[in-house]
Amino acid sequence: MPPKAAAKLRSADQYKRALVQKGLKEVLETVGSVAVLIGLVFVGFKLRQNTAALRSVTSQGLLEQSDQANFLLATNPELDDLVSRGAREWFNEFEQRRGFPPTYLLT
Repeated sequence: MPPKAAAKLRSADQYKRALVQKGLKEVLETVGSVAVLIGLVFVGFKLRQNTAALRSVTSQGLLEQSDQANFLLATNPELDDLVSRGAREWFNEFEQRRGFPPTYLLT
């Protein structure tokens, strides 16, 4: 094989090798980008799950505190009377100051 032909063949092989390496590099970059995107979606999903769990726990805690307060009012007539009188006085004072009853607070 003449030297020029061998040099062209080496150049062609090097060119093909460079194209394959470039193509492989682009494929790997695309795969990496897709992996990052999938990771972000996963993190968003887990964040949403965690937020829902925290809301549920917070809501449950508030309900338990409300149940305890209602239990105290139901089992202690003196405390119930005191709270009822205080609420009536507050409603009356509110109505006198504003000129209308605070019925929107009851809904």
